[in-house]
Amino acid sequence: MLPTYILAHHTPPPAPLPTLTVNAKGRVYFSKALLHKMSLRTGQAIDLLPPCSDCLHWQLDLRSTATRRIRWYPPAGPRIDGVRFSAGLVDPSMPLTLTLPPTAPAVTGLYLLLPASTR
Repeated sequence: MLPTYILAHHTPPPAPLPTLTVNAKGRVYFSKALLHKMSLRTGQAIDLLPPCSDCLHWQLDLRSTATRRIRWYPPAGPRIDGVRFSAGLVDPSMPLTLTLPPTAPAVTGLYLLLPASTR
């Protein structure tokens, strides 16, 4: 007699979510899934915009007017430094992970990011 077929044992694991992590020092680290999905590369113009009165969500700015550049820091890999935000927005003891939702951006090059726990 054959064993019971369990579908969960035969389906591939879900693809990793495109995320980035920001710490209280203003450093932003990218997941491999985000690097691949957004085709991010070293030297590219980029910025991470914190929530404000105009937008209640974090935003990833990939427009050519973005003020920062992606840099490669071995062994951590690509990151951006110097992101500024209000004190208390990111807990110093735990970095904030943000997820790129599957929706298209309302403004070309400006992508909304959601806290990973609310997705």
